Amino acid sequence: MTPYTQLIQHAPSIGQWGDCYRTAIGCLLDYPPEAVPHFSDCADRITPSETEYLTNKWLGEMLSLRTVSLPFNGDHPPDEITKAFGTINPGAEYLFSGLTRIDTPHIVVCRDTEQIHDPSGGDWWIVAPHKEQKGEERRWYWVTVLAVDFNDHIKDGKYKREYLERKP
Repeated sequence: MTPYTQLIQHAPSIGQWGDCYRTAIGCLLDYPPEAVPHFSDCADRITPSETEYLTNKWLGEMLSLRTVSLPFNGDHPPDEITKAFGTINPGAEYLFSGLTRIDTPHIVVCRDTEQIHDPSGGDWWIVAPHKEQKGEERRWYWVTVLAVDFNDHIKDGKYKREYLERKP
């Protein structure tokens, strides 16, 4: 994990969508932010599902990876979420999203049970869950991991020999 700082700060009042998401993905991959597309550049015009589609399309084409995102109940403080996830996945590096202390959606990098890197370059750690969306009453945190996209490596129900025999 390389602790990069995002290039664009979040300022929706002027139509500027921060690039913490691409920067956090880049941190996990050891890629600088400019090497990762700004998937959320037009977050006011595309849905989170469309952002995930674009993210997974790029990760799949570039690295045969994909994101796997897990919702966690917002009735708990963030340190309970990272403790639960990190305890059952020791050593794992993952992304954690929710709201900052100024009520802004954000994503940070975690390892084990701790938030270890804030790509904003500031002190905008996750302190609360995302606010409810249209029609939802619940509040959620999201934990996102990068995983091998085995769909790229499966043919006729068997793993492609090239994948199984590749050298690191």
